[in-house]
Amino acid sequence: MRREEQQRLMHFLRVHLEARVQCQPPPSPPSPREVPTVWQQPGGMFVTLEVAHRVRGCSGSLFPCLPHRWQEAQQALEHALRAPDGREGVVLPYEGRVRSERLRWAYQKAGAPIGSPAQLYRLRAVRSGD
Repeated sequence: MRREEQQRLMHFLRVHLEARVQCQPPPSPPSPREVPTVWQQPGGMFVTLEVAHRVRGCSGSLFPCLPHRWQEAQQALEHALRAPDGREGVVLPYEGRVRSERLRWAYQKAGAPIGSPAQLYRLRAVRSGD
């Protein structure tokens, strides 16, 4: 995703978040002609909310279920504002350097006992933000 597209997506998410925090209706989704081509492709998306450099909420999916990335981002933001409800624990590549610590976090995020059977995947991420 080009820098300009990242900035547009971040602006859309920020406006959506501000509306939610102020108990206002979320902004209307962009019209099809306003959606950049790269956003029209399905793809995984995570949204992490940070306040004073501390993670306050994170949600997303490696496996897209919506047809457009902006929809995935909007849904991830909604989920990050609520408590997690799944048995999936994803630790993004920038969330730690020690493998054992990342694995412990993944179990914790999934709400699963440490050492329980799990499938592990390695991923590459593109980080966008302010």
